[in-house]
Amino acid sequence: LPSCSVDNWMGQGDVNDPSSPRYRGVQNFDAVVDMLIEDFGLVNAERIVLGGIRGAGIGALNLLHRLKAKLDVFPVRPGIANGVRKYMVIADSAWIINVEKFAPTEADKTTAGALFPLEQTIIDNSSDWLANAVIHPSCKAKFPNELHECFFPSELVKNHLINESVLVIQSQYDVVQMEELGIIDETAVDRFEDSASFAQAAITFIENYGDYIRASIEDARRAVIGRQIFFYSSACAQHGFIVPSRNHIVDITTRAIGDAGDVQFQRTGDTWMDIIQEDPDTGIRNTVRDVVINFISTSGRFFLQNNTSNTTRVLTETCGIFLCNENCKTD
Repeated sequence: LPSCSVDNWMGQGDVNDPSSPRYRGVQNFDAVVDMLIEDFGLVNAERIVLGGIRGAGIGALNLLHRLKAKLDVFPVRPGIANGVRKYMVIADSAWIINVEKFAPTEADKTTAGALFPLEQTIIDNSSDWLANAVIHPSCKAKFPNELHECFFPSELVKNHLINESVLVIQSQYDVVQMEELGIIDETAVDRFEDSASFAQAAITFIENYGDYIRASIEDARRAVIGRQIFFYSSACAQHGFIVPSRNHIVDITTRAIGDAGDVQFQRTGDTWMDIIQEDPDTGIRNTVRDVVINFISTSGRFFLQNNTSNTTRVLTETCGIFLCNENCKTD
């Protein structure tokens, strides 16, 4: 799923104006899946992968059950091992967390929605379509009046995608995500004594954000031990590893963080072959592409140590320093 539709591919129309063509992500999703079934023989596939970047990754986690329901009405092709299709889902740069914004104003501090803007932004941006959205059924049942909670991959992975094979790919210093927390707000520098103090605060915020991402992934890892979940988290600022979306290509590739400097991103189809991490258990150096291919080719079992144990694998860099991985392709 490309990144990203306004409704994360989960919408079924404008709840306030049913005649509006807006928020039709599910309709588009269904049309593409139906085309793949009718014209390309998707029902004959043994391994089926649904993935997305950013909001589309959140959509993929919520829509996997719908994809399975559409395909499982068809008989399994003879010759498929154990007569079972293998479904997998990949969430690329979608691991969002709700943390306090960078350099909040005094006014921001008076309301939780302004101080922790991510959750409020989700609520505001989904108000016209969320009530009739397609959401993972058990998450929808858990949060009938707070459906926005089902936008958080940690909630979905830990508590709802119980029997699924999931690959999470996430930079620890995703500047595009931190942009929503005010890290490149040009007015933020005015709330500091001088440019040096601003620069120090910005770097501290970025590295603290990386700590929060690692802690969130570790919390999820502990919750899913024994399940087919894998996390690949690099100490990079990259947003989107597998397929750069259109806006990645045409948009600027540099983000200025005030006087702290600029962050320049690689925006090509080679990104997933260039960013490398070393597996601490095997010493093998893995690109994102290596991980994706192994995840799919083993039907989501690559991350199990020796493919047999109950230990969920996590390739997470723990240096705790912004861009400590020399392969980040970010300057």
